[in-house]
Amino acid sequence: MNRQQRRSLTSEWNKTLDREAKKVIKNSLGDRWSDWEDCPIDGTPYLWAKKNSKYVVMGRSPIKTEIGIIKPIMIRHNTGGAIHSWSDIQRIKNELFGEESHAVEYYPKVSELVDDKNIYHVWILEPDYKAPFSFGYKFEVSHES
Repeated sequence: MNRQQRRSLTSEWNKTLDREAKKVIKNSLGDRWSDWEDCPIDGTPYLWAKKNSKYVVMGRSPIKTEIGIIKPIMIRHNTGGAIHSWSDIQRIKNELFGEESHAVEYYPKVSELVDDKNIYHVWILEPDYKAPFSFGYKFEVSHES
């Protein structure tokens, strides 16, 4: 799929997201975090979608890799605005995939970039993933000058 095709497909996804976000905002609970509910995925390449009072989360087919199974998801704030609340993304990961799963935010190379909306791409990794990055590593501290 070339960049123009990705942009066209992304435009359709965004229309679906906008419709769902408007429904949620209309029934907004303010800053309160509501329960997750299923969200329509018609016209998208996603397998499932969930929404709450703040976010829409959509998931694609899991991918088998050398570090284990990766579940690609995308997260979008219902207002369409920028998120970058670490605690919100952590909470989404915990509630939808479990507290012991890992998540990595993904930034693609420019040739694969489609940047039409503030959509965050996250890879969910299984609890026993074998990636070389983790908070489980040990730091070697040297005080030598």
